[in-house]
Amino acid sequence: MYGWFAAVVPAATPKPVVEQLNKWFDEITSTDETRKFLAGFGTDPLIMTPAEGQAMLAKEKAAWEGYVKAAKLTPQ
Repeated sequence: MYGWFAAVVPAATPKPVVEQLNKWFDEITSTDETRKFLAGFGTDPLIMTPAEGQAMLAKEKAAWEGYVKAAKLTPQ
């Protein structure tokens, strides 16, 4: 098991806005300062395109569906 985080925006967000936000996050997570900060928590930045992030989210959702059903949790 591993943890990860992502910045998300509403589905209707214009593509240029999504691309600019992604560019800023890439710039921030590529700095030595950010890498050092994250290393203090035992992690590394995982830099992705918006499409790669969507694919990862879909994969994780599918991977956890069985556990959610078994625990009788209500997806939100």
